[in-house]
Amino acid sequence: MLVADTRNHLIRQVKNGEVSTYAGFMLDAGDDGVPVGASHDGTKETAVFNEPSGMDTDLYGNIYITDTKNHQIRKISKDGMVTTVAGDGIIGDEDGTGTGARFYHPQDVAVAADGTLYVADTLNHSIRQISPDGQVTTLNAPSDRVVEVEAGYVVPAGDYADGELSASKFNEPTSIAIDNKGNLFISDTGNHVIRYIDLAKGTVATAAGLSPGEKPVYTNGDLYAEGGYADGANSEARFLFPRGIAVTEENGLVIADSLNHTIRYLVDGHVSTIAGVPAQFGHVDGINGHNLLHNPTDVAVLPNGDLLIADSYNNKIRELEYYRLPTNLPRNDQVKVVVDHSVISFDAQPETVKGRTMVPVRALSEMMGYKVRFLDNQRTIELTKGEVRVRLQMGSQVISIKNAAAGVEEQRVLEVVPYAKNGRSYVPVGLLGEAFGADVQWDSSTRTVILREITEAVDKKPVVNGKSRVMVLEQIKGTVWVNQAGGSLTYQAYNGMNLHQGDHILTEKNTSAILRTADRGDEITISENSELYIPNLSGTSRIKHTSFMLWSGLASASVSSLVNARDSFNILTPTA
Repeated sequence: MLVADTRNHLIRQVKNGEVSTYAGFMLDAGDDGVPVGASHDGTKETAVFNEPSGMDTDLYGNIYITDTKNHQIRKISKDGMVTTVAGDGIIGDEDGTGTGARFYHPQDVAVAADGTLYVADTLNHSIRQISPDGQVTTLNAPSDRVVEVEAGYVVPAGDYADGELSASKFNEPTSIAIDNKGNLFISDTGNHVIRYIDLAKGTVATAAGLSPGEKPVYTNGDLYAEGGYADGANSEARFLFPRGIAVTEENGLVIADSLNHTIRYLVDGHVSTIAGVPAQFGHVDGINGHNLLHNPTDVAVLPNGDLLIADSYNNKIRELEYYRLPTNLPRNDQVKVVVDHSVISFDAQPETVKGRTMVPVRALSEMMGYKVRFLDNQRTIELTKGEVRVRLQMGSQVISIKNAAAGVEEQRVLEVVPYAKNGRSYVPVGLLGEAFGADVQWDSSTRTVILREITEAVDKKPVVNGKSRVMVLEQIKGTVWVNQAGGSLTYQAYNGMNLHQGDHILTEKNTSAILRTADRGDEITISENSELYIPNLSGTSRIKHTSFMLWSGLASASVSSLVNARDSFNILTPTA
């Protein structure tokens, strides 16, 4: 496995559990302590990159790389030589041959079977094609919108248009993938949608993220449209700065939905979440619905169908292993129960009552590690494991759960009451499994109840709009740059600028600034040569959550008050 280690300007290799540098040479660090990139061809040991990002491999084993900050497309040949395929290293938007062409912050490349390269030229808001003989061609139309990144200097801003490919428009496309028909999926990041280019027909359509006839909404001339989160039909699904994408064997599309901190899957016109919890970030391993990511930016499909995830702000490569039913699962129409990867062998067949699966209590409980006791002349069932106690009563709708270690005691209502039959006590498997702290799913194709252990609890806080709170940038001394949440464009900040959750702030030498929360007046002072990220700026009218991640440099905080015991204010440093 190869990894574009962007901020280290290296291509890394992970093999047999060991990480090594495959290509690239690390130069000295800059004033901010972060490694400096550059451009130099040569052997893979002596070549130099500047924030490499997307990669793809051709049929001959050659590797193509978008060298983002060099605005070039680079190639590592099978014999280990690094050369420049296209781009002269200067920002621009020019077609031509090889280094006669110019790009602006390209972030991904895909190689077709015939050797044609397709490039997501992010800040030109375009899809570029590089023929096998090196001719660079722009496939779509330029945007009419512009943005001033610093005084007197404007660059294109993205836009949106479906239809004929030559007239189509994008907003910061960041990832590109070729499907099994040879057509292109595009992660149109600034529009929060997935686009589809039919190369034979020469058309562009929105594959997911917008309803038919709907267009992205740009509020007050914003750089980016309004994003969101929703699973469902492709026209109803919503994303928040989708980035890396990968095609599966069944021609589905895996999507790194970066600022929803989730991995999504588009297949057969439907979008679902397969990893992460929407709008919650962190680092938690575990099964779907009970794991956390932090700004995933890319995905790759392994030969067995499992996934690798570039979990960017956790600085880790994570693996998503799909659940597979046990190979010894009976192939019949009877109801089966599986705990993790083990099939429970019942001495009495499970039954379905009012749509609920009822199973003999002893076999299920003991498989889950619980001791079973019958009390009150067999009327009460007590199940214990460590400091957890679960009690049910025959004929009663109430189940009581006590966790002494957590100091929790609760009661739940059963839709179907426990009952005795042929010397066996039947209980509802779903609710009992949840009382045991397991995740419970139903596989209708095999009529199987699946219970899986939750290894670490995830606090599923309500989804909060990232723009519900504001920080104001004040007292700028020197030059400050801002990278808006999820976007790729960096532009000069000004006093009084509003900042939101997900934004990055960068200061130059001899520069400082203050960020102040508009609602509480809490302040953080950022010094020179620093980079600060705002992962959490959320809350309600009563509870406020404020956190920063300091990538480099120095910062200090002045907190006015933490009014509510659930308020939080944190300055974090990246995990290694």
